[in-house]
Amino acid sequence: MEKLEVHPDIPVAQWSDWHAWSSLCIRKGDEGCAPVPDVPGVYEVRRKGQPDRIDIGMTEDSLNSRLRRALVKGTHSAGKRFRDSQDLSVLEVRWCPTRKAREVEAYLKGKHVAEFGRLPTYTRQ
Repeated sequence: MEKLEVHPDIPVAQWSDWHAWSSLCIRKGDEGCAPVPDVPGVYEVRRKGQPDRIDIGMTEDSLNSRLRRALVKGTHSAGKRFRDSQDLSVLEVRWCPTRKAREVEAYLKGKHVAEFGRLPTYTRQ
């Protein structure tokens, strides 16, 4: 697992491993599901093995709820666009719990723009 260091005022956090999109089960507790925590945090979505992200997002409530219900099954705008236009079998997701989700998300977006010259495809300002 990779450490996420953003700013001296924001505690160092730990990224999860990358998990297949298909491992984000809708119902918590289903067998074989990725262990998404019920805490605030940030997440990134990429095509397997690719350096750039196709989405960077955050939640101030529950990563579990955001990733499982909103992106995978529900009505979150980015999740709907993924399902409509991407080969979901090659998507991977990782997350990082943090109580400073908004600040960390802004940092990650800025880092992506600096590295790739643009925001991820499904990320809004």
